[in-house]
Amino acid sequence: MTTCSEDRWEEYANRGAPSPAFEPNWSSKRLKLTTSAAQKAISTAACSDWSESLQTTLYLAAFLAVATGLAHSILGERYILRRLFRRTDIPHLFGGPEFTTRTLRFAWHITTIAWWGLAAIIILIARDEATPASLLYVLGVTCLLSGAISAAVARFQHLSWIVFALMALILLVAAGRTM
Repeated sequence: MTTCSEDRWEEYANRGAPSPAFEPNWSSKRLKLTTSAAQKAISTAACSDWSESLQTTLYLAAFLAVATGLAHSILGERYILRRLFRRTDIPHLFGGPEFTTRTLRFAWHITTIAWWGLAAIIILIARDEATPASLLYVLGVTCLLSGAISAAVARFQHLSWIVFALMALILLVAAGRTM
């Protein structure tokens, strides 16, 4: 269960706070609550409920991103790419259809890697662990994996692996410096 951090108390307490021009008298013989104590009690309950439901919703979103990526790669490979590559009219770039098919294949699958990177970021947010360093690290690893897939599938012929490797290097170095 994620609870609100102390710096969020003001945000939640002020949502229902009375305006400065109107200060109700919360004191009575039967009920001795100050406005700030009541607000803190209300904000504690609201923050706890909000955090739990938001965390559950974010975990669901992360699961859906992972599942969609997995389905995209498996089903896309089976039902779209293989059928597409059987065609005889695929453009012949750089001497034959191989470069085109490899490029389409790695481009298809790095979409899955991007969705998994998105899922990792959503999980960091759900756990209240999203810091600049952690976000940069996830983005760096996502770029590193995208570059590795590009290099492996296209056999280093498609130069996107260089760009992904540079992006990964920049992001991972930045993540290390912000820790």
